[in-house]
Amino acid sequence: MPKPWSTAAVGQWLDNGHLSLLYFDTSVNEKKEVVSLNTRWRRESRMKDDAFVLKLSGSLLFAKKGLDVSFIQTLHEFLRRQAFEKGFRFFLVVSGGPLSPLYRDAAVSIAGQRLTRQHLRMLEVHPSRLNAHFLRILFADIAHPVVIENYEKIQKPKKPIVVFAGSPSSFSTDHDAVSIAKDYNIQKVIKLGAARYIYNKDPRKYKDPTPFKKLSWQQYRTMIGGRWIPDRVAPFDPMAARAAGRAKLNLYYVLGKDIENLRRLLKGEKFRGTTVA
Repeated sequence: MPKPWSTAAVGQWLDNGHLSLLYFDTSVNEKKEVVSLNTRWRRESRMKDDAFVLKLSGSLLFAKKGLDVSFIQTLHEFLRRQAFEKGFRFFLVVSGGPLSPLYRDAAVSIAGQRLTRQHLRMLEVHPSRLNAHFLRILFADIAHPVVIENYEKIQKPKKPIVVFAGSPSSFSTDHDAVSIAKDYNIQKVIKLGAARYIYNKDPRKYKDPTPFKKLSWQQYRTMIGGRWIPDRVAPFDPMAARAAGRAKLNLYYVLGKDIENLRRLLKGEKFRGTTVA
């Protein structure tokens, strides 16, 4: 048996042309677990094809200094288990997080009025792409082989994890999440956000916000406003809310870093968060 870090061993960890990074430095036997995971998912998904769009706020990937490796590892292991044990499919779309305003604000301070809305949008899209490629690499052995950036062509993914980046033609990655749900006939959109619930006012600025457990799309849009405003922070983008309401999708807004709460939501148990339908 070749040593785990030898060239021969690397060849043994290739799965359909993609390197299984998670098991790269372990034993050859664990390669069988990767294959069995994909095989089991294909078998169980025929019986129970539960799919979810997960909109991941890019800010969740970052700590005060660099990436939040602990959270990313927890989320990574959790989604793998859910795909393996439950046969769930996850269509992930991630925003640029703190990288987007970092580049956008610098560009505005330097180029100012010469920048168009499309210029600014691209400075949001490219950090989203970087985050998306990072996530896809972590799930390389059980993920669709490419990050989907072009929404005009509907793909036919066969793996349990599919990763999307932001689209230049949309208002936001929230809007992208709705487009994904519509394109792939998925009813449930889960927003992994920075707050526990959707509130009547920003909980970061006010001490007495009122949380909502359930809202209709009309109630949400009345509260948040129906017009898209660049740089405005909202639990779910108003234009995405309008599209989701028309498509009669269900949105579940939860605190992104509470993985146990996410587990309860996926299992159909009582969870802490806001349902918009």
